[in-house]
Amino acid sequence: MAITTRYTVLGSSSNFLDFYLPYGDLALDGQDILFKGNTGIDQVYVGSSDGLIFDFTQAGSSTDKIYLEGALLDYTFESAGSVVTLSRNSGGTETIKVLNTDTIVFANGTVSGSDALAYADGGIAPAPTGESSTSFPIEAQGSFDTTVRAVVYDGTGETLALVRPGVALVVKGNSGIDIVYVNAGTDIDATQLLGGPDQIYLTGNLEDYSGSVAGSVVTLTRTVNNSTEQVKFLSGADEVIFADGLASSTDLLNLYNDGTQITLDTNVKTPLAIEYVTVTNIRSLATSTPEDQAVAQTEQQISDLQNIWAFDLNLDVSSLLGQSVASYSTLLADIDIDDTSMLSEITTSSYLSINWEAGMEGLVNDDVTDVDFGKLVGLSSNPLVDNDPGTTSVAETSKIATVYLRAATDATNLDLDIVSLTVGGVGDTPDLSSANLIVDII
Repeated sequence: MAITTRYTVLGSSSNFLDFYLPYGDLALDGQDILFKGNTGIDQVYVGSSDGLIFDFTQAGSSTDKIYLEGALLDYTFESAGSVVTLSRNSGGTETIKVLNTDTIVFANGTVSGSDALAYADGGIAPAPTGESSTSFPIEAQGSFDTTVRAVVYDGTGETLALVRPGVALVVKGNSGIDIVYVNAGTDIDATQLLGGPDQIYLTGNLEDYSGSVAGSVVTLTRTVNNSTEQVKFLSGADEVIFADGLASSTDLLNLYNDGTQITLDTNVKTPLAIEYVTVTNIRSLATSTPEDQAVAQTEQQISDLQNIWAFDLNLDVSSLLGQSVASYSTLLADIDIDDTSMLSEITTSSYLSINWEAGMEGLVNDDVTDVDFGKLVGLSSNPLVDNDPGTTSVAETSKIATVYLRAATDATNLDLDIVSLTVGGVGDTPDLSSANLIVDII
């Protein structure tokens, strides 16, 4: 397979790129990527992808580091000279090539490239220790100050990797539709995307940015998390997608050039990077604990536990990389039942029931008769969760509710793909058209 995109580190400082985009439908599937490093410490994260080939063998002379999403035994190892090829066999189908001088960080710990090579040559599997890659995004150590140039060779278009604050990315596109996702606080030069219409995704709302125009070049800037975010692009056919909607690059040029007002297409929005509400502890109530069954029967008036499944909703800020959650005032949770044929009534004329945790304002027993409904939960100014490492009295994760569903009689288990959860809102957010932020971060 021919190389589809080449990344070249232009500076000598350390850097960090994420070759993983778990946001909406964005992905690096099917790409053949070559990474060419420099004398600094190159660090990359390679997540699950379908058919991705990632070549890290030209990373440079330092002991560079590659983070992989899977555990060591999720990959098969092969060797060719000093090159180790890892092919994932569980959770993805990506192929990664590294040198024996580099460091490989798995979900269950770290191994040296030399130990990986020995294993590939028929030796005993090394025991990973130390640093792991159990969460995304990885909390990068130190600061960065370098530039990376990405050149797209695939004429059908490619999705570009993510950079961290301090790493500037210059993209040279091709004739197809190239996709650039701008991490908060990063510097992207997309003025060479060429054909299109290319797509540039920004994580802020339109009003969060200030804009300027120089000829046909539009520059958007904002300050976020103490970093200056800047993105440059040409007016023309390219599309710029914000958290609150889509605008053409030409409309943005007119907006910042002469004040011509624009209307965003709110049907297209940037998929957000972090899901603060998680689903855990999926269980059948018929085989659960007596205490669990009693809550369903007494609090939710679910007298018959046959085919009842439950799962917990949690507010989770463990991925906020040390940022402190001051408070959140409201949570708007919208649960859509996409396929009611999989379900039976849980109580009279109701497909779903929610038991909110103590301290949550709202109905204790919310028997839902609608297929699509909204729920507003209010809290005081005191934090429910906090990811500040220095604050141990407040947890990173807190359970906020238990959701109950009854599987249809002929359903052997409950496929939660039939249920989708959307959260949104800071303060008095009226609907789910706003960005998926439910915490104020300081």
